Amino acid sequence: MHGIKKNKKATQSTFFLTKYGKQIYLITAAHIITGGHAPENHPDTFFLRFLKKNGEYGQIVWATAKYKNRSPSLFYKEPDLFVSAINLPEELIVNSIEDFIMEDYSNIKPVSATAYGFSLTPKNKLDIIQNKTSIKGTGTVNGNIHRPVFLKDLHIYDSINYVLNIDSSMGPGFSGSPVFLRDKDGTVMFGGVCIKGDLRDKKAFIVRPEFVKSALINATINGTLPLIDVSE
Repeated sequence: MHGIKKNKKATQSTFFLTKYGKQIYLITAAHIITGGHAPENHPDTFFLRFLKKNGEYGQIVWATAKYKNRSPSLFYKEPDLFVSAINLPEELIVNSIEDFIMEDYSNIKPVSATAYGFSLTPKNKLDIIQNKTSIKGTGTVNGNIHRPVFLKDLHIYDSINYVLNIDSSMGPGFSGSPVFLRDKDGTVMFGGVCIKGDLRDKKAFIVRPEFVKSALINATINGTLPLIDVSE
């Protein structure tokens, strides 16, 4: 998905869909939608790209200004997640990831990871918006995903996210992308949401999958965010 800031520069990011019960939910990183600590610099409208059943690509306009009143939070204190029910037109193909969500993540031992996102190109930030396929970023798991991560600059432990050692393909625009883990016997499972990365250190922070599941349950029970209705 992409939007245009007030200064006309493009902002590019990734979202994905999952079914929970009978409802479809859109998931991405919260700072993309709310603007984090600088909401004035983020778009009031995003464009969601979908594949239609007739084989053509189309865009859905999504007004997001109403979400900017949410108080910003620090990624190591609260999951940087945006989860909201969405109603979509019947003409769209819905590719969702619920088949990869596990009931129990407590005993998993992943060895590698893959993320699918729409990264910005270094030459022209608008080029990638025309790209109809996602970029695959790969990485290795930096130890147990349930082990708290020590943030050296802040001298605190982060118990919400885990760290991936990544390759150079996971650039800006991967925020909000789904991560899939693979264990040593080849089993592939949903592994969380990418929220930030550093290509210099070749590391990415991923919200742990159990927090994503909790956010889905909360959205189902409480419906804390306005329904995204772009069905017409």
